[in-house]
Order: sequence, then C-alpha cells, then structure tokens
Amino acid sequence: MNRSQFVMLAVMLCQALPPLANADTLAGCTQVGAGQVTGQATGQVTGQGAGQVTGQATGQVTGQATDQASADKAAWESRRQAQLAETRALHELNPDPIKTCMAAQPAPPAKKRGPVRKVIRAVGKELAYDSVNFMKDAIFVFSAQDIDPYAVKKPTNKPYEAFELRMTDGSTAQVIQYPDRSSILQGGYMDGTIVAPYSGGFVIAYPNGSRARMVKEGQDIKIFRPDMTVTTFKKGMSGRYDVVNDKMGFLGTAAPDSQYDDN
Repeated sequence: MNRSQFVMLAVMLCQALPPLANADTLAGCTQVGAGQVTGQATGQVTGQGAGQVTGQATGQVTGQATDQASADKAAWESRRQAQLAETRALHELNPDPIKTCMAAQPAPPAKKRGPVRKVIRAVGKELAYDSVNFMKDAIFVFSAQDIDPYAVKKPTNKPYEAFELRMTDGSTAQVIQYPDRSSILQGGYMDGTIVAPYSGGFVIAYPNGSRARMVKEGQDIKIFRPDMTVTTFKKGMSGRYDVVNDKMGFLGTAAPDSQYDDN
C-alpha cells in the first residue's frame, strides 16, 4: 500500500465514525442541568422559608386576637358579676329606703271644707297674691340687682313636680319629688317607679321588681341599670336634660319645672 492509498483509507475511517459532541455542547448541557437542580433546590428552600414565616406571623396575629377577645370577655364578665352583686345589695338594704321613703307612702286624704270657709280662704289668697305681686313688681322696676323676683323656691314641706320626662315613643311622665329627696314617677310605662336616697346615692325601684343605682356626677345624672347598660341624664345650656342610654341611644328629654329656681 503506497502513501496515497493509506491516506484515503484513513479519511474513509474517520467519516464512518459517529460525530463527537463538542465542548460547547457538553458545557451547555452541564449548565442546563445545574440550573434545573439549583432552581428546584432554591424554590424548595424559598417556599419552605416563606411558608414558615407566613405561618408564624399568622399564628402570632391569630393568637393575639384570641388573647384580646379572651381578655375583653373576662373583663365584661367581671363587670357583670360586680353589677349583679350590687343589684343584690340594693335588694338587701336594711332598712329598705324604698319602703320607708315619703314617695312610697300613701297620700293623705284631702281635707273637706265647707263652702263659706272656701270663699273666705279664696278671698284671702287673692289679696295675698295681689300684695305679693305688687312687691315683686316694685323690686323688678326699682332694683339694680340682677335677680328674678318672680322665681319660686322649691317647696321644702310638700311634694312638687320636679321634672317632666318626654320619651321618644311619645309617652310622658312627671317626676314628683318629696321633701326627703325621694321621688315617684307618674304616667307612661314607668308609672310607679320610686327613687329613694341612700348612702351610695339613690336606689331606683322599677314596677317589675328590679332595681338600679343612680348617682350624680357634676351636673349630670347616671343610672347603672341591672341590664348592664348606663343611662345618662346630660344637662344642656337650657337646663333641660338629654336622656341617653349607652346601648339603646337617645331615649328622650327631662325638663325641670320652669317655675322653680335652681337653688
């Protein structure tokens, strides 16, 4: 075999062999495989980390909300128990101011007078009324003091109408106050309700047998009811009170009798 034949045989053998993958192809395959492995590993780790963080944050928030709800429920239950204990104490007062106050006593029978005595008494009242009004007119005209001579003092020896309640349902009631500071409501669905003073403020006895406590806070009046609500009589600039319950809202107004002064 001469040299030219040897070269031709070598060329034919090389063409018969399968082509080998070049270095760039092998490197690309290596990079693709590494990317898949790296992406999968990173995704798994990142997903696990995010899930753990989210789960921990959600658990913390949920746990805090649950703890706050439990604390609020415990505080409400504590107030309820205190209110129930106070209500029981109002029923156990001894002596019971509701039974001993003047507002709970039956009204005395009216005295009967003859017709002549009635006429004489009426004439005497008329003369006294004219005399008093003449003096009031003189005070009003000639006095330099800022006083109202027509103001009437609240009676201290007999009951009088202290307030008129006007509720949002259209009903009205009169608060009749007695010299011992006890009161009775007449009219409306609260008819027969008695208010009597005691060492802790005032005790209110409702017609259905339940009781509540009333206290004065400055110019306002608050009633702590047995149903765990608070009714506030808030005094306005006109002297009238707005009656508001912290659960039921605005209930009506309470207007003092305008013929009496504030003293």
